[in-house]
Amino acid sequence: MTSTHSANPPNFPEDAHFDGTNYISFKNRVLIAARARGARGHLEGTTKRPTTPTHKSEPSPTDSTPETAAVAQTDAKATEWLSSTPSVEEWDERDAWALGLII
Repeated sequence: MTSTHSANPPNFPEDAHFDGTNYISFKNRVLIAARARGARGHLEGTTKRPTTPTHKSEPSPTDSTPETAAVAQTDAKATEWLSSTPSVEEWDERDAWALGLII
């Protein structure tokens, strides 16, 4: 599966890291970055991990016809970050990106 976006989470300046006294400003920076990327739901817990794969696997070469090959290509396309139906792999990647904002 190809990533829909390859950028790493932003690297905040040292003085902007959470130090126990700057929760409000740290939270605001993290939420702005997550919102800009479309990952805020991962931080808030509103973007749930899919329980089943949402993309069909590719057919075996013996089952391949022009019709099944076209379906496999369509199903293998990556979804946008704001998609409410990412594949499990896409959700995991996006959730890891959101986690990278806070650690």
